[in-house]
Amino acid sequence: MKNNGFFSVYALLWLNIVCAGSLLIIFSAVALQNAKKDMNLFDAQIAAIYRTKLRMKEMNRCLLEKEHGSKNNADSQTAEPQNDTNNESDETLCIAEPEQIQYRDVLIRLDYEQECCYIRLNDQQLKIVYDIASLSIIDLE
Repeated sequence: MKNNGFFSVYALLWLNIVCAGSLLIIFSAVALQNAKKDMNLFDAQIAAIYRTKLRMKEMNRCLLEKEHGSKNNADSQTAEPQNDTNNESDETLCIAEPEQIQYRDVLIRLDYEQECCYIRLNDQQLKIVYDIASLSIIDLE
């Protein structure tokens, strides 16, 4: 009887160690999955910023082409006063259309405006303030 009780306690001790080890493995796997999910969100933020920078270059090129084209038209025509509405319409034509990108498991929606870009990453929202002429990002909110 004494030996049987000793082996029972010994077996229960090993069972406790195995259960604690398995719980540790489960908790670390869940933590790793959460860290991976957060890392995908951070990677998506970086991808959205690079995409915005690329679109800024395209918008800048468009504005330069419109400006160069309007100067050529003004030189060829008689001297007429330029309307500010023409400038504004040229700028709005060069603003990129909204776009939607899937990056891993994060849905990125980019809405471009004249001076900023609104970024939606699943349920998180960011705002990038930029200057198209200098191709620089001024602020990230």
